[in-house]
Amino acid sequence: MLYFKWKKNKAAGPDKIPIEFYQTCWDIIKSDIIELFEDFHTGNLPVSRLNYGVITLLPKVQDAAKIQQFRPICLLNCLYKWITKTLTLILEKLADKLILKTQSAFLKGRNIMNSVMALHEILHETKRNKEVGVVLKLDFEKSI
Repeated sequence: MLYFKWKKNKAAGPDKIPIEFYQTCWDIIKSDIIELFEDFHTGNLPVSRLNYGVITLLPKVQDAAKIQQFRPICLLNCLYKWITKTLTLILEKLADKLILKTQSAFLKGRNIMNSVMALHEILHETKRNKEVGVVLKLDFEKSI
């Protein structure tokens, strides 16, 4: 079972229920969890009750003073993480068929360096053929 592989002693989400509760009490709560997943699958689960989190900042360095020295994290309820992880495992099997090969990052088995190498090759060929072109690089770090 997926939930038994999760690391213990992690921060609980807004509901304050840690994964150890589900692991320890599985025999008692198993039918309720299965019913919850069935309700999700049929669209009868009000997901808005599960998909909220508490955002907090963790310092990247000691004595952090600037916003760039913090890393935001979002604490989510275990049930929500459980549902999303289950969906992720299902979608991973379909991702290669649904997502173009040109999407080279953020998918298992693909590497962002493939795009970097492709750009290098395009620039090289453009220069070699004495063609004119434009390169646009977008930096999303400060877009918010």
